[in-house]
Amino acid sequence: MSLEMTASRVLAPSFGSSIYVWGSLIGMIMAALAVGYYLGGYLADKRKDIRILFKSLMTAALLVSLIPVIGDLVAKISTLGGMIYGPMISTLILFCVPMTILAMTSPMVIKFSTDELSDLGISAGMVYSISTAGSIAGTFLTAFVMIPNLGSTATILATAAVIMIISLAGIPKARYIAAVVFLLPGMIYHGLPDKDLVYSTESEYNIIKVYDYPDYNGLKLNYDYAIQSRVNKREILTGGYWDYFNMGPLLTKTGRILWIGMCVGASPRQLAHFYNATIDAVEIDPKVVEVAERYFNLTETEKIRIHVSDGRQYLRKTGQYDIINVDVFGNGMDIPFHLSTREFFSEAKTHMTDDGLLMMNAIAAKNDERVSDALAYTMKQVFPSVFIVNVEGNRILLAFKQTKNLQDVKDSVKDYDPMLEATANNTIHNIREFNSDSGIILTDDKSRMDELTFNMMRRMYEVRY
Repeated sequence: MSLEMTASRVLAPSFGSSIYVWGSLIGMIMAALAVGYYLGGYLADKRKDIRILFKSLMTAALLVSLIPVIGDLVAKISTLGGMIYGPMISTLILFCVPMTILAMTSPMVIKFSTDELSDLGISAGMVYSISTAGSIAGTFLTAFVMIPNLGSTATILATAAVIMIISLAGIPKARYIAAVVFLLPGMIYHGLPDKDLVYSTESEYNIIKVYDYPDYNGLKLNYDYAIQSRVNKREILTGGYWDYFNMGPLLTKTGRILWIGMCVGASPRQLAHFYNATIDAVEIDPKVVEVAERYFNLTETEKIRIHVSDGRQYLRKTGQYDIINVDVFGNGMDIPFHLSTREFFSEAKTHMTDDGLLMMNAIAAKNDERVSDALAYTMKQVFPSVFIVNVEGNRILLAFKQTKNLQDVKDSVKDYDPMLEATANNTIHNIREFNSDSGIILTDDKSRMDELTFNMMRRMYEVRY
């Protein structure tokens, strides 16, 4: 279970963590376990030599210790298989062989620990009871202790070390050679530099990487192909979609703003700079907040108050806001489905003032706006007026609590700070009203967000390759 939990982190930088990734991962590993159980039983009957058990464990330990070295390369090459076959290929190459070998040990242990046929039932029960208890301990330790505090690489190597130690108990002559061979993969892995990377850590939610580029500091969460957020070194604006949230206060009165998905605070910092407003910035990952403070100079002020919480949970216990901003694409493409449904937007509406505005970032590929259209159509079930601003690679959705027309919205974009002139002009020229009378409604019961983001990523892979 420890290995299966960390497998998701190995795949995340290339594939994210959608239901497609988890489905491929669990399905392939279950197949490996099925094969392993059969082979283990077959070998136990054919070769009544307990040394085969320990040799199998040693082989599995060595294969597991190679995962940190080749995992990233294998995952990146596997992206050519798309978002369904890609994770399957990665799992097959990296995890299925060691998992098959580990599964072989259960029937072997049952066979070697049973002297009489009359003891077979209790031996099997004991083995599976201990195995299940180990799986429970491995799941909790990996998810709540090892990955958040050690990271996935150290967790994988620690798992391999435990397997190796057990195997050496049955093959003492191989102890010293195996120990040296086992240490080499981890040493090689930690010796490889990552250009521009200045900090890397893992949390309960994310693989977090901070990059120091010439013009800006950038943050990547889980997914290596996209900068999640960035802060320029010499100016307040980023030149990206983050700047367009500065249009919100021009479209409605602004006293209180709620920001769901703060990340490193690029946009909240801008809003505090340009407007006299109080901003409640919500971020679910406390380590992302630490990184924002350490590497992106984000600090709490009279204008910006930081809250560590799930966005929807925070929304339920908070008050009224003039503007609610949502930017929660945590894995480059993936969006937590519960922050994109009709029920979520209905909750948000109850926490908006009479002339309130909800703004949301949606990603879009060339000629593919299925994600933004589904979000907009779902918003339209709750809000009377929905607009979309086309930004390269993104769409900014605007949902008003009161009925608005396109010309009135355009006319409201005025009296802006001179630094926002380009952003304002682009907004005026690239905004359109969403009036589709058909589409996908995302709900808590049936979101389809994973399907939509999968299709989006497949389209982007087609463009890339």
